[in-house]
Amino acid sequence: MNGQTIKNLPEALDHLEQIFEERVLRALRRLGVPTRDDLQGIARRLQEINEQIRELAGDRQTIMTAQVAEFD
Repeated sequence: MNGQTIKNLPEALDHLEQIFEERVLRALRRLGVPTRDDLQGIARRLQEINEQIRELAGDRQTIMTAQVAEFD
């Protein structure tokens, strides 16, 4: 190997790695595999839904307690 080839090797490897990552990403998208951002969005939405469920459960408990108090 000459000096120029060795000098360009890191750049060539970086380029090859970039091409590989892009192709893997395209293949995963075609297969419908969610991205990290997709999963993080789903996790945030689930957290919001769980909070709403807790609020509704608390409201329901308050209503039931009030109804029981009316019968006493």
